[in-house]
Amino acid sequence: MSKINQKLLARAVEVLGNERDALHWLQTPRSALNNQIPLKFIETDGGQQEVLDLLGRIEHGVFS
Repeated sequence: MSKINQKLLARAVEVLGNERDALHWLQTPRSALNNQIPLKFIETDGGQQEVLDLLGRIEHGVFS
């Protein structure tokens, strides 16, 4: 698994409330990412931005 990007982790903590939940979310497959694990998905072209966008949708209550 890729090294956790600190910017991404900080954003996940901000949205999800704590580091434990953020790490769990980042390591669990997400249907909005084609059932890929966010930490693996960020290794693709544009993947990090897609994960950040997904966190933004979660923060604003948009169904994802």
